This record gives sequence, C-alpha cells and structure tokens, in this order.
Amino acid sequence: MTWLTWRQHRVLFAISAGVIFAVIAWMVVVYHDYTVATHALARCPTNTHRWGVNCNNLFGTALHVEDQAGVIRVLPWFVPALLGVLFGAPLVAAELERNTVILAFTQGISRSRWLVLRWVVVGTGVVALSALLAAVSNWWFGHVDTNASAAYPSLFSPTVTRIQPGFFDVTGIVPVAYTFFAFALGTALGAFFRKVFWGGLVTVVVFIATRVSFEHWVRPHILVANFRTGTALYSPGSGSWIIGFGYRHIPGSHLPSSAAYVNNSINDCLRPNESPSCLASHGIQFGEFYQPASHYWALQWGEAAAYVAAAAALFGLTVWAVRRWRA
Repeated sequence: MTWLTWRQHRVLFAISAGVIFAVIAWMVVVYHDYTVATHALARCPTNTHRWGVNCNNLFGTALHVEDQAGVIRVLPWFVPALLGVLFGAPLVAAELERNTVILAFTQGISRSRWLVLRWVVVGTGVVALSALLAAVSNWWFGHVDTNASAAYPSLFSPTVTRIQPGFFDVTGIVPVAYTFFAFALGTALGAFFRKVFWGGLVTVVVFIATRVSFEHWVRPHILVANFRTGTALYSPGSGSWIIGFGYRHIPGSHLPSSAAYVNNSINDCLRPNESPSCLASHGIQFGEFYQPASHYWALQWGEAAAYVAAAAALFGLTVWAVRRWRA
C-alpha cells in the first residue's frame, strides 16, 4: 500500500519539488544581486547629483531587485493552500471518483489503515517540501528584508521585523503548520464532497478565510499585548506589531473597572476640556496596544500549535467519514 501510494503521487511530487527548487534558486539569485548592488551603492556619493553612470546603473539594479523581492515575499503565502489542493483534496476524493476505492477495500485492509497509510505517506512528503521552502525563506528574509537597511536605507524599511503581518506568515515555523492544516483540510473536504473539484475549491476558500480571521482576531491575543501611552507613542521602537489604539483600566487603580464605568468615564472626558488627566482621574488610560518583536517566537509556537490541533481534528473527521462510506 505504501509503495502504491508513492507511485500514484510521485509525478506530482516531482513537479512540486521542481517548482519549489526553482523558487529557491530565484531567491538565491535575488540575494546575490541585492548584496552586490547595495554594497557597491554604499561607496557612491551621498549626493545623487554627483552619481556617474556606474552608480545610476547600480541604482537601477537595486530597484529591479526590490521589484523581484516584492514578488518573492508573496509567493510563500500561497504555497500551503496550493499543496493542500494538489495533494489533500484528491487523496480520497479521487479514489471515489475513479471507483478504485472498491478494489482497495477488498484487499484485506481496513478503511482506517488504508487512510492512515495514504495520509502519512503523502502528508510526510508535503510537509517536507513546505519545511524546505520555510527554511530557505527564513534565511532569505533575514538577509534581504529585515536587515537590508544597514547598506541601503531606501531599499527596505529599517523597522521591518518578522513579527509584522505579511512577514510573520512566511517565516518561522508557521508555514509548515499552515501546510499541514491545508493538507488535512483538503483531505477532509474531499472526503465530504467526494469530488476533487469541489473539495479543492472549498479548501482554498476556507483556508484563506481561516488565515485572515486568525491573523485579525486570534493572533493578537495569543499573548497579552503590551501597552504604551504618552510620549512613548511617538517613539514606538523598531519592529513592533501595532495592534491598535484603545483604553485600559490603569493597573493598581482602585476605581471601578466595569465596562459601564469605563464607557461613562470616556464620554465624560470627550469634551473640549479633554486631557489625559481627566481620564487618569477616572482610572483610565488611552494608548496603543502592540506586540513587541520579542514576542515573535511565542506567537509562532502558539499559532502553529493551533493549526496542528485543527489538522488533527480534521483527520479524525476524515477517518469517520471514510469508515461510513458505502463502497
């Protein structure tokens, strides 16, 4: 069964691996061009009006590298969903569409074992491909994006860090967890719809909705956000993830902290004479909630654990669905 499962998917694995290696090669080329251009630009005059042909050419190369880097930043975001559709949705749905599942279930192997073997063999390969791309992405983002400003400040933002949305999702360990979840989601939806097309289509929709919802409503609360007010608002520090502005009850204040009291106090202070002292007299502060860059790995592990747990639950549902098939 293991050998048969591998033979069924080896061509797709070869194509997927080829695409991922091509992306990795592109990342290496961009890194090389970026390094050469930025180091050379550092030796050009500060006044751009004094640049010669060589410096202008280097500047054009740097802009070209920046355009390519913008595309590379986006690509890893779609890899988990793509792998989930290509490998997860057809894992059991294709067997049912081709009626090959009838033969499989007459070979003296239980349905649960049949599914587990297929899931482990294909899932291991999918996670391995994702882990390879994630490892290279971590290296690439660390050398090209987040540390770029030292050599050439205008190429990338000096305040970019991996904890910020858009960078958080394609670095660390969460890309592997996303892929594991997408694969499990595709398998479950394929088993539910019993059609590869509908299983794949719904997988994309649900996966994107889950990712966006988690980023906006769950990730900010995995760890208690830090809070700053007053002059600290104008010197936020490098790389913090700004969650938003709001009010909080001053820690240690003995004034009421109920929602009704807070709302009434805010309304009382929203007058022409509003001042921080007015809010403070009610035991309330207005400021900014944020996750500092130091919370990066804790958020990574928390989010990865949530997606892995969801994948395990989806696998359980898939086993239940397959066991109830009428073949």
